[in-house]
Amino acid sequence: MTTASVEFSASDAVVLTDGSKAAMPLRNLIGGRYLELLEGAGGTKRIKAGGTIGLDRTAPALDLDARHRRLPAAVSRLGPTRSMRSQAS
Repeated sequence: MTTASVEFSASDAVVLTDGSKAAMPLRNLIGGRYLELLEGAGGTKRIKAGGTIGLDRTAPALDLDARHRRLPAAVSRLGPTRSMRSQAS
């Protein structure tokens, strides 16, 4: 697994707690990313300036398991004719 250390600043209006999570999802198809801060379950103690969101509270940039779970629904929406045409091209 590859990890990165990211430093950022946030407005005082953004409250980050021990339960906060971070992810760096794709913004576009050419690999652009952005930092996504998520409210997570867990502690409510505010993270002080210079604090850390640990690896245990981060999400993968591309969650292949989640995408794989959604694939059958996407294929069923296409229907047999459209999905077969897609495979032929």
